[in-house]
Amino acid sequence: MAHKEFEFEDELRVVAAFLAESRDAAKEKLGLKLAPNWALPHFWVSVSRSWRGQFEEARAPLAAGLSLDAKSRWALCTQVWLEGADKKWDAVIRHSQEWLKRDANASVAHYFLGVALHSQGKLREARDEYRAYLQGETQPEYATSARETIARLNEVLPDFICLVP
Repeated sequence: MAHKEFEFEDELRVVAAFLAESRDAAKEKLGLKLAPNWALPHFWVSVSRSWRGQFEEARAPLAAGLSLDAKSRWALCTQVWLEGADKKWDAVIRHSQEWLKRDANASVAHYFLGVALHSQGKLREARDEYRAYLQGETQPEYATSARETIARLNEVLPDFICLVP
């Protein structure tokens, strides 16, 4: 069984986490003020803002979070998410691979890696990553996308090469 990370938090951090995860901009800001030296809420706020299409506003909490923690799975996940939004495929590949080295069970990292490889025209590698994602899929919308993309890739990629002249 893989090692799980746990943190026990005091009341102030619990309130900060609740506010940072609220998906309400004013509450998120307050949550970050309550726990300025805790990286995790910064990452949550960054992702939440990007979900709302506020990519510029997502950069400051990402930078703040990375200044506190640059190597955790949350740091890598948040970077991958925003780099993907910016179509920085080399960075997505690098951070997804690092994420998978740290957490082999992070199936969503396979999905993001597949998207980046696909965007770079590395179709076989992308298909392999989408397939790896489906082995431990965690998000139904990504699973649907992965299956549809694999089907399209299967139409253009042969499964074998005939070496007979």
